[in-house]
Amino acid sequence: GSPSNKIDIPDHVAHVLAQPEAPQREAENEARTEKIRSRAKQASEDAMALRGMLTGDDDAKAWWRTQRSVSEGGRTVTKDDPLTVLVAGGGIAGLVVASACHAKGMKVALFEQASSYAPYGGPIQIQSNALRALQQINPTIYEELV
Repeated sequence: GSPSNKIDIPDHVAHVLAQPEAPQREAENEARTEKIRSRAKQASEDAMALRGMLTGDDDAKAWWRTQRSVSEGGRTVTKDDPLTVLVAGGGIAGLVVASACHAKGMKVALFEQASSYAPYGGPIQIQSNALRALQQINPTIYEELV
């Protein structure tokens, strides 16, 4: 961008942005736009392939429908029997929660009412504290966002 856009940046922010490991924004271009569109298309195709993946008996026997008997005081969480998490909503918050829980070894089921994902063309803004959280949860996602 234009250097004139950076006139009012506080000194401490300018110092952070001047560091070599600071994220660098990639300018919008056809190749980047196509890359994003192809990822969205692939995500939509993947969602369609998984649509209704559990039906009938399979759905009735899904792990999230199985009632557990837990003694008073809770149960021991192990690698073979991790915490189980149900996430309602496949928006950015639901996806981040599911990714974070999965990264920590939890068994996660994500429920979304939309049958497919599609790019809507509008940008999203993610605040710096949320970006730092994403960087800790999944560095690959962080790198793609910045």
